[in-house]
Amino acid sequence: MNDVKKAVLEFIRTHKQTSYVELEELFEQLGFDYRGNYAAGAKSRESNLITWSGWNVEALNVIGELLAENLIEQIRVHPVIYFIDGEGLTLPIAKTTRAYKEPHWLPIAFSACEQEGIKRNV
Repeated sequence: MNDVKKAVLEFIRTHKQTSYVELEELFEQLGFDYRGNYAAGAKSRESNLITWSGWNVEALNVIGELLAENLIEQIRVHPVIYFIDGEGLTLPIAKTTRAYKEPHWLPIAFSACEQEGIKRNV
């Protein structure tokens, strides 16, 4: 596990409901360039559910690997979590986790899995 991935995992383990904004702040502290033109979203591209944007592939891979290894999980949160952090996406907020015709923001946060290897879905 690389240093950035370890740092992200440790941060999420010690900060329940970690937002993408908090991860960006962590990346900056680590000197890790996360900025890019990619968006994270629901497993199905047809759903038009976007969880965050403005990251590069390397940053998305850090989170993707931790999710795939069942070390962290995504939890749907109220958008106020992001508004408190001072950021959010400028998309309509998804009221449910269904397919939308136009892109919608699905606010999520990350938590460490209660038991490694077991995770919940958004």
